[in-house]
Amino acid sequence: MGKLLPASPFVPPLRLSLLVLAILADGEAHGYSIMKSIEDLTNGSWRPTPGSLYPLLISLENEGLIECKVVSKPGMRRKRVCRLTSYGMKYFLSIVEKGLNNLIPILSKVIKSYYKIVKECPNLSDVERKEKIDSLIRAINKILVDICSELGDFKLKYNL
Repeated sequence: MGKLLPASPFVPPLRLSLLVLAILADGEAHGYSIMKSIEDLTNGSWRPTPGSLYPLLISLENEGLIECKVVSKPGMRRKRVCRLTSYGMKYFLSIVEKGLNNLIPILSKVIKSYYKIVKECPNLSDVERKEKIDSLIRAINKILVDICSELGDFKLKYNL
């Protein structure tokens, strides 16, 4: 049998632009910090190149989704610090709302298929099956806890 190819990170269709907007939703950031945030989010499996990120930032700025300003401090390199515009925020909300309708069924199918294969794969021991299922449950639980925490903060802030 041939060797398995290394798994590449899953990057959805609006990949980098959507991820950049999501990072900027947390506040101002410069190009390097955006690249580092993406690397951190993907546990080091993906980091966009400057050749893909910086032209994208210019494009997002030209579209009015972000605005960037050059910041310089004595003894340090100049940085282009970017932030979401109000139009960028509205655009991001629209894209995410549309995307979630497509993404949730896809993720659900992938997770169910993963579980099915773990149960049926003849090359896995019972210990390996348990480890894989426990890891999947931990990952899903972490996502849910993070989301519930954010929603709880939102509900408290707006007295909902």
